[in-house]
Amino acid sequence: MPKAPGFKPCSSCAKPMPMGDPDDSCLKCLGETHQADKCKICKGFWPRTEKEWDFRLKQLLMEAALRPDPPAASRDPVPTASVRSAPAAAVGTAPQLDSGRDPRHRSSPAPQPVQSVRHCSHLPGQKQHRRPEIAAPPQQSPAPLGPPSELHPVVEQPRIQAPTLAPLTLAPREEPLSPAHMGSPTRSVVEPQLLSTLDTFAAARDLIAMTESTSPQTVALAPVRAIYCTGDLLKQVQLARLFSDDKHFVDMPLRESPELVLKKFQQLVNVTPGGILSKEQLQQFVSSSFSDPGQEFEQWEPQDWTSSPQILAKISDQKLQAWASDLNAKWKSLGRKIRDDVRTHPMFYSQIYVPYPLMVPGGRFIEYYYWDSYWVIEGLLLSEMAVTAKGMIQNFLYLVERYGHIPNGGRVYYLRRSQPPFLTLMMDAYLAHANDTEFLRENIHLLEVEYEFWQRNRSVSLTVGDRNHTLNYYSVQIGEPRPESYSKDWELVTDLNEDARQELWAELKSAAESGWDFSSRWFLSWPPPLPAKLKDTKARAVVPVDLNAFLCKTEHLLASFYRILGNTTKAAQFQAALERRLEAVQAVLWNEAAGVWLDFNLLKKQPNPAFYPSNLAPLWTDCFSDQAAAERAVQYLEGSTVLSYKNGLPTSLARTGEQWDLPNAWPPLQHMVIAGLAKSSSLRAKEIAFALAQNWVRTNFASYKKYQAMFEKYNVNGVGEPGTGGEYQVQEGFGWTNGVVLQLLDLYGDRLTSGSPSNPFGAWIVAACIFLLNLK
Repeated sequence: MPKAPGFKPCSSCAKPMPMGDPDDSCLKCLGETHQADKCKICKGFWPRTEKEWDFRLKQLLMEAALRPDPPAASRDPVPTASVRSAPAAAVGTAPQLDSGRDPRHRSSPAPQPVQSVRHCSHLPGQKQHRRPEIAAPPQQSPAPLGPPSELHPVVEQPRIQAPTLAPLTLAPREEPLSPAHMGSPTRSVVEPQLLSTLDTFAAARDLIAMTESTSPQTVALAPVRAIYCTGDLLKQVQLARLFSDDKHFVDMPLRESPELVLKKFQQLVNVTPGGILSKEQLQQFVSSSFSDPGQEFEQWEPQDWTSSPQILAKISDQKLQAWASDLNAKWKSLGRKIRDDVRTHPMFYSQIYVPYPLMVPGGRFIEYYYWDSYWVIEGLLLSEMAVTAKGMIQNFLYLVERYGHIPNGGRVYYLRRSQPPFLTLMMDAYLAHANDTEFLRENIHLLEVEYEFWQRNRSVSLTVGDRNHTLNYYSVQIGEPRPESYSKDWELVTDLNEDARQELWAELKSAAESGWDFSSRWFLSWPPPLPAKLKDTKARAVVPVDLNAFLCKTEHLLASFYRILGNTTKAAQFQAALERRLEAVQAVLWNEAAGVWLDFNLLKKQPNPAFYPSNLAPLWTDCFSDQAAAERAVQYLEGSTVLSYKNGLPTSLARTGEQWDLPNAWPPLQHMVIAGLAKSSSLRAKEIAFALAQNWVRTNFASYKKYQAMFEKYNVNGVGEPGTGGEYQVQEGFGWTNGVVLQLLDLYGDRLTSGSPSNPFGAWIVAACIFLLNLK
C-alpha cells in the first residue's frame, strides 16, 4: 500500500482506503454486510456519472478545507446561508509538510497535480478573424415575449422571496437541468441516472470519507488557512500595520512549513503578557518566516509577441500609432509564469497555481484577476497573441475544473468569492480570432459548470404580477475581514457588535465580488442626497443590471456554441434560459419612466434611480427585446449631465471618496457603453459612441505623454489625470486599460486623433484665417 497520508489498509485485502471511513474493510470486501442506509457516509448518497464524481472530488475537498475550525459557531447573515471561515489554500495535491526547509531545497517527492484542462488543439498558421462556421440544424424561432404591459411593474413592486443558495458541495451535472428548472433557485433536483457498478459507488463513497474532519488531508490544510485567510497571526500582523498595504503580507511566501510558522508564533504568544506581540516582535517574526512577494514567478517572455500586429496599420494618426506600438510592447512586462514549486508545494504560498503563462493587471496586483482578464484577452488577440490568450482561458478552465468556479483572483484568500462571470465571453472572443472548434468542444462542459455556479449560489426569485422570475446577484457568506484589506475592514467595525461585524464583512466581500469595490451603488441610501457611507454597504440586497446582462450573454453564447457543435437539445435548453432571463430583465430591471435598466434593491423593493454606466450594460450584451432600447438609452444619457464630462463617463454622480464613484472613470465601463451604443441601429447612438471613444483615447494618451504610464482608472475632471480615492494609491500597468484602448483604436483607428478636444467650429475658423492671410 502506498504510504500516503490519509489512507489506511483494508483489513481484508490490504488495499488503501480513506482514514475517514468508519469501517475497517473496503466496500468490496464488506459486500452484502454493508448497510448503506445505516452508514453515516452512504446515507442519502446517490452515485451519478463518473465525470461528475471527478468534479465532486475537487469540490468536496475544497469544502472540507474551508470548514471553520471548531468550536466556532456559524451565523446566518442576511439574506441566507451561514457565514463561513475565509478560504484555505488550494487543494487537490497531497501537502508535503515534512520539514521547515525552503521548498526550493525540498527532496521529498512532489505530489501529483490535478489533471489540467487538455490542450489538444492547435492554432492555424494564418489567423482567421471569423467564427468557425459549422452547419447547424434548423431551429425554431423563439416564442415572442408577452406585450410590454405584462412586463413592466408599473403599479405592483416585485414581491421578494429569500434567495435559496445551494452549498458549494453540490456537484455539477453531466447534463444540464431541464428548461423548467434551470433558472429557478428553488428548483427540484433532476433524478440522476444510477450506475450499477460497485466500483463507481465505492469510489464516490471514498470521496466522502476523504473529506471527514478527521482526515489528515483536511487537518493538513488548516495551517495554510490560519496564515493567509484567518486566525490570530493574520490579525496581529495586519492590525500592527507592518506594511503600508495589507496585501503585501498575505502575498508573502513562507520560508518554513505552515505548521512550524504557527508553532513558533504560538510560542511567542504564550510568553508574551496579554498574548499581543509588539510591532518589533512581529517585524522580526515576519522577516524570519516569510519571503518578499513575487517569489512565485519565473522569467517568461511570450513567444507569440510580435512588434508589428496588423492593428497598427489601421491607425491613421501617427502619434496614436506610435502609442499603440508602446502598448503592444507592454505585454512583455505584464507577462508572468508561475514557478512549478507553487504546484508541488502549494502550502508555502498564497498564490493559486495555474499551468499556463498569464498577464497580470500591474502595480500591486501581481496575480491574475478574473474579470480584468476579459479586456486583457481582447487586447492580446488584437496584438495577435492568440496562444497567450488561449493559455489564460485554459487557466480559468483549470480553476473551474478544480473548484467549480473562478475565484476573484489568484490567491487562496480569494477562493470564496468570484468576480463578474466572463469565461464564456472570453471563449467567444478567442473563437472570433481562431478556428479552434475542437477547443470549444473539449471544454464547453466547464463553461456550463461555471454558469451553474452562479445559478446555484447567486440567484434570487422575484415575482411581478403573477409571474415568477429568477435573476442573479453577488453574495459572499464569509463574515471575516478581507485578508488583503484586513486593517481597513477592522477599523470600519470598531463600534459594532459581533453579529453586525460579520454581516458588514460579508457585505464588503460581496461588493468586492462585483468588481466595484467600493461604490455608492451598494449603499442602502442613494444619492442625491447621500447620507450613507461605506458602513452602509448592502451589496447582497442589490440585483445588478450588469451581472444579469453578462449572464444573459452567457446563455446566448452557450446556446450558440451548442448549435455549432450540433447538440440541439442543449442549445434549446440555453435558448429557453435566455428567453426567461430576457423576460425577467424586462420585468424587474427595465424602468419605463427612466427609459433605462436600473438596479433593483431587495430591501427597499424598488429600483435605484442613480446613474451608473452599468445601467447600459444590456445594450452591449444584447439583453433586450425592444429594438427602441438604444434610442431610449440615448435620451437617458442626453437627459443627464454625464455627457458634459470630456475625459470619460463618470462611474457615478456621487462624491463619496470611494473609487467606483465620481470623479473616477474606469476602462471596462467606457468600453461597455461605447461598444453597446456603437453596434446599435441608432445614428445618434453611434455619434455618441464615437465622441465618448475620442474623449477616452485622448485622456489616456495625454496621461501617457505626461506620466509615461497607463493607469487603472482616470479622473474625469482633468485631462490625462489618474483616478483617486479608494483603499490604495492608483495603480499603473495596466492590463484592462491597455486592452480597452486597443479595442477602441481597432474600432475607430481611421478617425481618432491625438489632439486635445476642440470647438466644433475651430477648424472652420482656422481655415478662414488662412484664407484671409492668403488674400493679403
